[in-house]
Amino acid sequence: MFVVNRAHPRFALAVEVNLVVGATDVVGRTENISLGGICAEVDRAVPLGEGVVSKLALVFSEDEVSESIEVGGRVVWCTPIDGRFQVGIQFTNLSGDDRRNLELFLRFLAARPD
Repeated sequence: MFVVNRAHPRFALAVEVNLVVGATDVVGRTENISLGGICAEVDRAVPLGEGVVSKLALVFSEDEVSESIEVGGRVVWCTPIDGRFQVGIQFTNLSGDDRRNLELFLRFLAARPD
């Protein structure tokens, strides 16, 4: 399922993500993903405007997982929810290979049946 009426369609996706914030790693799970960024649920707050590197593997099937991609970004919102935090990351530095891999994965998500 995806959400429209945005610059980039968002797709529901729950995969492990590692956010590198300075010298700190914050591990969580994605809620959704788009070409513009991700929403993730994490254990600790991440300051607004903070630069992050999102590391995630794209899951095509049980047997088919991409190598981890690393995408630079910044925190655009962080909201406390039930003792955890939802954080919105806007991608700011999507390299050629990582961009192509992410676009391929998003096309895969768009084609899957609901």
